[in-house]
Amino acid sequence: MADPEPRANARTELITRLERPAAAASADEVSEPRTAIFRNPGFVVDATEVEAVQMSALLGGALASQCRLPAPRMRRRSGLRWGLWLGRALMGSVLVSFFLAIVALAITGVEERARSDSKSQAQLLQELLITGSLSEARSHLEKLEALVAQAKNPRAHAAIRARAEATLYRFHDADPARKGRALRLLIAEKNRMTNDAWVAAALLTSRTERASILRGGEALVLPRDADPVALAASLEAGLGRSKEARAGYLEAEAREPSHVVHLYALFSLEHVNGERRDAQLVLERMEDVSPTSPWTRLASARSQSEAAERKEAILALVDDETLPAVPRALAAENAFLDASLGLDAEHRARLLELQSSLLHRDDSFMSELPLPPRLSEGSDPATASIDGRAIGADIIATEITIEAPPATKPAKKKRTRGKRRAR
Repeated sequence: MADPEPRANARTELITRLERPAAAASADEVSEPRTAIFRNPGFVVDATEVEAVQMSALLGGALASQCRLPAPRMRRRSGLRWGLWLGRALMGSVLVSFFLAIVALAITGVEERARSDSKSQAQLLQELLITGSLSEARSHLEKLEALVAQAKNPRAHAAIRARAEATLYRFHDADPARKGRALRLLIAEKNRMTNDAWVAAALLTSRTERASILRGGEALVLPRDADPVALAASLEAGLGRSKEARAGYLEAEAREPSHVVHLYALFSLEHVNGERRDAQLVLERMEDVSPTSPWTRLASARSQSEAAERKEAILALVDDETLPAVPRALAAENAFLDASLGLDAEHRARLLELQSSLLHRDDSFMSELPLPPRLSEGSDPATASIDGRAIGADIIATEITIEAPPATKPAKKKRTRGKRRAR
C-alpha cells in the first residue's frame, strides 16, 4: 500500500478547483494567475461564491447551510409585573407634575409682567391726557386694557382708565359706550377718590352738576393738570364772564401749553367776543403745537376772513370722514350757525342730520360739552336751533343781580289801654 502523500503536498478540493478552470484559455490569450483573488469568469461568478468556497474549505462546510438556532426565551417572574407598571405610573406622574409646574410658572410670569407693564402704561396714558394727545391716548388706552386683562385684575388703574374714557367721550368720538365704561370704573373707584377720578366725574356730568363737583375737589388738583382749570373756565364762559374765563384759559395754557383742546377753547372765546387779533395769536400757538390736529384745522377754518374761503374750509372739515366725531360735529354746527355762508335750508338740514348721527342721537351732548359758546359771526342766538332746541339758550346766560333797598321794619303802634270803668 502506497504511502499517502504528505499533508503539505496534499491537494485540497479548493486548490484543485482553482487550478482547473472550467474552460481552457486559448493559446493566444495571455495567461493570468488562476486564483480566487483575480477575476476568472469561467470559474468564479461573484465574491459571494468565493467566500462560500473558502469558508467551506476551512470549516468543512458553508456557514449559510447552518441552521440559525432561535434565541432562548427570557422568562420573567409574573410577580414583578405590577412593580413595572407602578414604576411607569410614578414616572408619568412626575413628568405631569413637572409639566404643570412649568405651565403655572409661565402663566404667573405673564401675569407679573402684565402688572409691571400696566403700571408704566398707565403713567404714559396719564401724561398723554395731561398734554391733550387724544389720538395717542386712545391707542394707549387699548394697550392698557389688554394688559389689565392679562393681569386678571379688572379694577387696576380704574381712575386713569375712567378719565381716559371720559375725555375721549367728550372731546374725541362721543361714543356712549365709553361713557358707560367710565361710569362703571368710577363706581369701582368710589372709595379712593383721586385727581383722575375727580376729573372723569366732572367730564361725565352736566354743566350744572359739573360746577358743584369742581367746587368740592380743589384739594385734588395736580400742579400740572390743566383740565380742572379749563373746566372751570368753560363754566365762567357759559355764564358770560368773559374776563374770568379768559384768565382761566390762560392759566390752563400756562400749566400745559401743548393742550390743543384748551387752546381751541381760548380761541373760540376770543373769536366770539370779536377779539380777532387775540384769536389769531392763539391760532398761531395752536399751529406751533400741532398743525395737523383737527382742533387746529377747525380754528383755522373759522378764522378765515372771507366768507367764501371760510365756507370752503368748514365744509371740507364737515365732509372729512377721517376726523373724530366731536370736532366734525362742531364744524357742522359752525356751518349751520354762520349765516354769512349762505347755505340753503336743505343743506342746513343735512348738517343737522350729520351732527345728530355723529353724536349718536344724543341731543344733550353739545350743551354739556365743556367749551365756550360756539356762536359764529352773523348768527342769532334767539333764532338758531338744532332739532327744535334753541342753540345757546342753555349755554349763554348772564347772572342778573337785582339790588333792592334794605327792608325797613314798620313803626310799632303804641297800644293804648282804656280806662277802667268804675263800678
